[in-house]
Amino acid sequence: MARGLTGDELIKLRRDGQRARLYLAVHTPATVFTAQLNGTPSSDDKVATITYDGGSAGYASCIAGQTVYVGSSPGAYNRGMARLRGTLSATSGTMKIGETSEIDWTDDDYLTVVDEFGLWPRHLRLSSAVTYMDYEVVYSNQHASCDPVPVLGPPAVAWLTAATVNVAFNASDSWVIGSSLSSYSWSAPGSSASSGMATATPTITYNAAGTYRVSCTITAANGKSFTGYRVVFVFTTAAQPATVFQLNSCSGEWQTGGWSFRVTMYDEALRSEIRDRAMVVLFARDFYGADEASIGPVADRENVIAVGWVDGESIVWSPEQGTVTFDAQGPHWWMQRMAAFPCGIEDSASTPAAWTEFGDLTPARGMWHLLHWCTTATLMMDVSLTTDTREISVFDAPMGQIWQQLTQQAEGALLAHPACDRYGRLYVEIDTQVVPAASRSGYPVVHTLATQDWRDQVAIQRQPVPDVALVDLSGVYYSAGTGTPLFSLSPGHVPARHGAIQRHERLALSGQSQANTLAGMILGKLRNEYPVVSISLASNHRGFDICPHQFATISIGASDTERGVTWSSVHLLPRRVSLQHDAGAGTLLTDVEFERETFTFGAITGDPPVAPPDRLLRLSRPIPCRRRHRLYTELSCSISRSWVAVGISTMKIFHIGRTSKGI
Repeated sequence: MARGLTGDELIKLRRDGQRARLYLAVHTPATVFTAQLNGTPSSDDKVATITYDGGSAGYASCIAGQTVYVGSSPGAYNRGMARLRGTLSATSGTMKIGETSEIDWTDDDYLTVVDEFGLWPRHLRLSSAVTYMDYEVVYSNQHASCDPVPVLGPPAVAWLTAATVNVAFNASDSWVIGSSLSSYSWSAPGSSASSGMATATPTITYNAAGTYRVSCTITAANGKSFTGYRVVFVFTTAAQPATVFQLNSCSGEWQTGGWSFRVTMYDEALRSEIRDRAMVVLFARDFYGADEASIGPVADRENVIAVGWVDGESIVWSPEQGTVTFDAQGPHWWMQRMAAFPCGIEDSASTPAAWTEFGDLTPARGMWHLLHWCTTATLMMDVSLTTDTREISVFDAPMGQIWQQLTQQAEGALLAHPACDRYGRLYVEIDTQVVPAASRSGYPVVHTLATQDWRDQVAIQRQPVPDVALVDLSGVYYSAGTGTPLFSLSPGHVPARHGAIQRHERLALSGQSQANTLAGMILGKLRNEYPVVSISLASNHRGFDICPHQFATISIGASDTERGVTWSSVHLLPRRVSLQHDAGAGTLLTDVEFERETFTFGAITGDPPVAPPDRLLRLSRPIPCRRRHRLYTELSCSISRSWVAVGISTMKIFHIGRTSKGI
C-alpha cells in the first residue's frame, strides 16, 4: 500500500548530488521438463490434452500454471506456448494444457516446460449442459467456500555483497471472501537458510547468484488453500544484470490503467532472453549525496522501479548497431488483449449450487470470480479489490477482453477503477473523488510538497467553464432479493449555468442518502476547476504512484505558478507519473500530473419516471444473445431512459426474460 515518506527520506530527497545506476533483470526461466509430442491431436481446435514420449526426469517438478514451449527444436517456442494445467506422472504420457486453438501441432514437436508463471486466460467449457471452468473444473462449493488470494508483493532483486543476503516477504494483505486466513506455508527452493516460513513475514537467505522461485500457500478457515508464486533475482559483481542500456521512457497513467517502459539494450541482449512475454524488472542503485539508499513504498523492494513483460511485437533488433529495443508492459496491457467468454453470475438466497450463483453477491465478489477463475492473475501477481459491500442482483460481463469486463463492472456498478501500479500489482478502487470526504482521512499523504521539491514552475490547467451542468443519477438499492430504484439530481432540477447534462445509470446504491451524496461528488469531480496540476520534481522521487489511494499536499504562492494561483494545504491526486533518466549525468527525475481533490455539490432526490403507455411495453420482445444458455430482452429504444432504469431494477437488473441459469 502507499505510505507517507519518513523525515529521513525527505532529507535525502532534498539533498544535492543525487544519481541512479539503472539495471535490468530479465527472467530466463529454468527448464523443468522436456519431451516430444507423440502424435498430433485429432484437431488443432480446442486442444486441452496432448500425449508425449521421451520425457525427462523432471516431471515431478512440474506445477500447474507453468509455461509450456512448443517448438520444432529443443527449447524453441516457434509453434507457440501453452499453460500447464496439471501435474505429470512418470507413466501417463499425457499432459494437460490450457484449452487452445492457436497452435499448429506437428508430430515430434519439442515440449519444454519452464519454471515461469504467466498471465493467461482460463476458459469455461459447456458439455452436456454442464459448465466447467478451466476445461474440467466442475462446480462443487467454490462460491460458498472461496479460495484465498495470496498477496505476496512484487518480485525481489538483491545484491550478494557478503557471504549471504536476506530477502523479506510479507503476505499480511492476503485475503479471502467470507472467511479468514488461518495459515501460511512458504517454499523457497535454492535458498541457503530461512526463518518464519509458517508466518506471513518470512526471511529467506541466499548465498549464491541466480534466479529463484518463492511460493506461499495460503489456507483459510473454510479449509480452502491457494498458492502464489514470485521470483527472486540475486546478483553479484561477477554475475551482474544488464547494465548497458538506455531507458527511453517509463510512465504510468491512472486513466489507461498501468505502467510501461521502453528500453534499448546494447551488446548484452540475447535472443533467448528478450522474448515475447518475458518478465523484466527495472531496478536501481540510488545515491543521495554520500548515502546509498532507495526510496519507495514497498519494504525490501525500494530498489525496484518497474515490472513489465516484453511485448513481442515491439522487439526491434539492429544487428549492425548491436542493439535491441522493446516495450515492457504492465498486467493491464496484457489483460486488455486477453479475450474471455461471457461471465454471468446472479445473487443466490440459498447456498450457491452452480457457477452462475453467488450468495450476497457484490461487484467485488464477481470480480474475484472473473480474475481467479477466468485468469491466472491471483497465481502470479497481487490483486486487491474494493471492500465495498453494496449488493447487486447480477454480475454480467459480456464477451470481450478481460480488462474490458473488469472495467465495465467496476465502473458501471461502483464508479470504481482498475489500475496496476509500477510493481504490477492490481487495485480495483472507488475513485477517490467520489469517496465521501470523511472516508478519505485514512488515505496516506505521501509528501507535503514545498518549493524546494520542484523544478521550474508548477503548471496548473484551469477549467473556468465546466463541461457538465447537471448530473442525473439512477440506480438500484438491492437487498434480500428485492431491488428498489433510486434517483438523484445534482445540483437540483435546474442545471448550472454552463455545461451539459451527464447521466449515470444502473449504479449499485445503498440508499437514497448515499445516492444523493454520490451525485453531488460526481458533479464536484466533473466541475473540477483544476483537473491537471503538473509538477516536475527536483529529485529521484519514487514515492508517488497512480494507485493505490494516495495524496500529495501542497501550498503555493502567487510566484510559483504562471497564473498566480495561491493554495494552502491542498490535496492532490497523482494521475500520471513518468520517470526520465539521463545516463550521462546519472540522474533519475520524476514528473507527476496531479488532479486537485474535489468535494460534493448539493443534490436532491430525483423524480421517479411516469409509466410508459401500454403500447410501448408491448414492443419488448425476447431475442437470443450470443451467450451460452441465456436469453435477454430487447427493449424498444422508444422507452425513456428513466423507465428502463425502473424496469431493470424491479426485474432484477439486466436479466429480463432470462430462461436459463447456464453461462
